Amino acid sequence: MELLARQNEAINEDMLVIYRAYGLVGLILEWIKSDFAASPRYMAHQAINILNYQPLEKYLIR
Repeated sequence: MELLARQNEAINEDMLVIYRAYGLVGLILEWIKSDFAASPRYMAHQAINILNYQPLEKYLIR
């Protein structure tokens, strides 16, 4: 069994980077609005996990 990343050529990579960056900014702004309810360490781990998240549908099983 082999997992292959499926590339969606209809998505412009530069626009995807911009989209993800704005999502990260939104996450930080909400953290600030909450008066820093979560610790910086927790927020850093969440940001890393969110940025590295890949839906299972992205992979094809052969």
